[in-house]
Amino acid sequence: MYLEFDVQADRPQVRRSTRAVTRRSAARLPAVIKTLILAYQIEEAISGGRAQDYAEVARQMDVSRARVSQIVKYLALEPAIQESLLLDDPDRFAKLSCEKVRAIARDPNPESQLARFQSLLK
Repeated sequence: MYLEFDVQADRPQVRRSTRAVTRRSAARLPAVIKTLILAYQIEEAISGGRAQDYAEVARQMDVSRARVSQIVKYLALEPAIQESLLLDDPDRFAKLSCEKVRAIARDPNPESQLARFQSLLK
């Protein structure tokens, strides 16, 4: 699987340059980060007209519609969590399980999401 994603964020307290993920570095990214990037790519494919709906994306990816729904669920994460996953040191998230992150995404309360995410990182 080849992933490429550019991220731009305004974080005045931290200076980081935006960068594209190369094939080599994508192989070393934790699964939770790859899944979040894939969720954005799925949404972009639908909004850009390359796919009509999640069912079509599932057919193109040769996965179930349920799996596509699981992936897209990452977009329900609090934006601060998404920013942390995409911009912070990837090694920090190496031990995070995709199931636990999806469980956080199902929580409708942003403050609760942040608290649960922080507790996973300890």
